Amino acid sequence: MELDWKDLGRQACSEVADALALATGKVAEFKQSTQWVLEQPDRWLSAPVVACAVDFVESELDWKTEGSRGYGRLTESIPRLAGWQREGFSRLDRTAADALRGKVAASLTRGYAISMLMEGAVRKQIYQPQNVTKQQLWEKWIPLLYGSPGGVDAISALKPTIRRIAEQDIERFKSSLSDAGIRIGMMAGPRLGAIVNGYLECGVLLRQLEVWGKF
Repeated sequence: MELDWKDLGRQACSEVADALALATGKVAEFKQSTQWVLEQPDRWLSAPVVACAVDFVESELDWKTEGSRGYGRLTESIPRLAGWQREGFSRLDRTAADALRGKVAASLTRGYAISMLMEGAVRKQIYQPQNVTKQQLWEKWIPLLYGSPGGVDAISALKPTIRRIAEQDIERFKSSLSDAGIRIGMMAGPRLGAIVNGYLECGVLLRQLEVWGKF
């Protein structure tokens, strides 16, 4: 399934703006920020960002590669989704796999939207992406993920908001996994939460690098 990333971005902005406005009380600011985003589609989800996101999402659905480490992880404490639930993913039909692919992409995009909408609300503009290649962006992005010092510093102020939005996404993942015949029990809940929270953090960092990364 080929995802419509711009459509995902528009949906993410609408959902995330409401959550950010509720968390901060800045309803007018995030309403204006959302309007700027929708009026300037050339300023977000650039081709290099989408290319990075596609590779990341596909890697999370990879159940064939040995081990459960995914991109950006130094350990398996926060595994890639399909590596963690290998048996269940190995049985998925195309429809179920596409549904879960969409969930990973949506969470990544919501993280990206958090960062972008904060630009509008705080800096009063949506910034133009830098002129970089997919490879340049990928090589900067992956080493910052999942608890690296640089990544933690970049997202520290946004962590409460990320966790709040991740709670909604976790329930969506549980539902989609259940529909696909993959049951997540109570003991596995925290692991799923860490995986989904990580997707949002990855999205936040991707937008920050797209605009402000040093290449």
